[in-house]
Amino acid sequence: MSVKHLTIFALAVCLLVSCKKNSGSNAKPDPNRLKMYIETDTNNGVTIANDTSYVTYDNDNRLTSVTSSTVRLVYAYQSRTATLDAYQYNKFAEHEIYFLNGAYTTDSTFEYFPFTNPTSPWIVTIDTATEGYRYKGGLLTTKLSYSYSSFGAFLGFRYDYTYDNDGNLIKEVQSDVNTYANSNFNMIYTFTYTSYPVNVILSPAFAPQQANYLPATETETYGSGAHGFSSNFAYVFDSSGRLTRQTITEDNGYVGMTTYVYE
Repeated sequence: MSVKHLTIFALAVCLLVSCKKNSGSNAKPDPNRLKMYIETDTNNGVTIANDTSYVTYDNDNRLTSVTSSTVRLVYAYQSRTATLDAYQYNKFAEHEIYFLNGAYTTDSTFEYFPFTNPTSPWIVTIDTATEGYRYKGGLLTTKLSYSYSSFGAFLGFRYDYTYDNDGNLIKEVQSDVNTYANSNFNMIYTFTYTSYPVNVILSPAFAPQQANYLPATETETYGSGAHGFSSNFAYVFDSSGRLTRQTITEDNGYVGMTTYVYE
């Protein structure tokens, strides 16, 4: 799981939202609720992306929308499910259903991609997709990603996770097990952590929590042993201890800076 490369359609919207489930309506506003966050990416000193995303919540402090200049994500909640509708340039790009388990974390998903939106970069040949989640001791250990299209159904990717004794993800192995394409490769991500506790997370409340501390480093290695990238993280906090800026610096010249503005 590259923190920089979190996909917004894989339970990993790049923003901070409260990880606490609220059981009643009209809950007291969470002081960690965001108003917006600003992302600036540079590559060897040249700006390659600069965008602002605005965030809204419901009365139970649950994330309801994230809107930038190109993408809008809309979440809705039911008793044992949640849904995501994604739009790119105001065109419908994806509908995803999250089926929740007794712990109110994701058990499985169903995703629908419309072929009527050729501007979406997420639509290639997939018509629908599903994901299955496996847990042990409350921690996500395996995620299986299946794809369904006119080419048939197949298991596309497998993700395996390893944690330290504090419940922090220290290793993720992404395996391409695409039986249709007859290919197979691995991407391996390893992490170290700071002593800064996580009181907010980088995903909706029903996403499995995979760290209790903010990361210090991340390294990507190919299954062949070739080096992908190494990242170092730096943080700035306000007087209330809330994260206001995160900077990711990679050894390939990429620098990603995210500034968080709270309500």
